[in-house]
Formats: sequence, structure tokens, C-alpha cells
Amino acid sequence: MCIIIDTNAFASVFSKSSKDHKEFACIFDWVRKNQKAKFVYGGDKYYEELWGANKYFDLLENLRMQGSVQLINHTLVNQYQLKLKAEWPEDFNDTHLAAIVEVSGCRLICTKEEKARKYLEKEKVYCNSKVPKIFRSKNTDRDLLCNDHIVELKNTTDEIKKRPKNHKRKRKHKLPT
Repeated sequence: MCIIIDTNAFASVFSKSSKDHKEFACIFDWVRKNQKAKFVYGGDKYYEELWGANKYFDLLENLRMQGSVQLINHTLVNQYQLKLKAEWPEDFNDTHLAAIVEVSGCRLICTKEEKARKYLEKEKVYCNSKVPKIFRSKNTDRDLLCNDHIVELKNTTDEIKKRPKNHKRKRKHKLPT
């Protein structure tokens, strides 16, 4: 399974102290147990949000070094996101997630934002990729965590964007056990 985690779901997926962690922990468990499964991200907007959720940046970097994260070409994600921003209404504020889908071919997104779903699930948003499935909780979507969603990702990179110097680091986040 390749999955894009919207930053609004980071705590739910990665933090045991999150009130709804039990609904999302299966995502993290699936990726850790399946060598082919990956968390996927790329592009400037995703990085900005990731740096805002600072403690998860270090966690995802640890996972990347373990082979559980795949970065997608930032330039291509940024270009497609700009195209979407020009074509879609302002209330579609998750164009970066759709851009990652389009550029990578990833088929699964975890988001807690209902407003984003109405756009992320539209065929017209994508030129060359399938409309992704949306994971909302294990009660309704656990069946999405399967090998059908492991795809050969396109436009991958190992290029890590550096944290801006004016960005303050918070405490490191350890991998859940």
C-alpha cells in the first residue's frame, strides 16, 4: 500500500495519545509490517505543513531511512499543484494532495477533512492517475489497506528539502512501539 497522509491525520496515525488513534493505527501497522508499503509525500506545500507539524518531520525522516517513506519529485508536484490552483475554487485547499496523486500514481489518501473529499474524488482533477480511495477510519475503510494499493510509484526522488533556518525545531518524536 502506498498512502499519502494528510497532515490533519498525523496525530491520529502516529500518536498513541490521540483520541482516535485506534481508528488510524492500522495504517502505521500495515506500512511497518509490509516491506512494499510506503508513506508518500512531496512538494513545497506538503513540506510547509510537515514543518508545521514539526514533531512528525523527524518521525517521517526516521521512517524514510528505514525504507517506509518515498519522496516524490518536488518540482513536478509543485507544477501540477499550481495548475490545479488556477483551475479549481479556492476552497479546494488540498491541491497538493491531488498533485502528489497525479505525479506519483499513488491510489490512497488518509485525510480527516470532509471538504477535501469532494475534490479529491473527482476524476476531472487528475489527468493521468486514477481517482484515489480515501481512508477515513478502520471501521469503514480497513479493507483499503491491501496489496491492491501497492503501486509502482512514478517520479520518485531521494532529494530531501532542507528545513528553513528560521524554522524552530521542537522535540523529536520517537517511533511508536
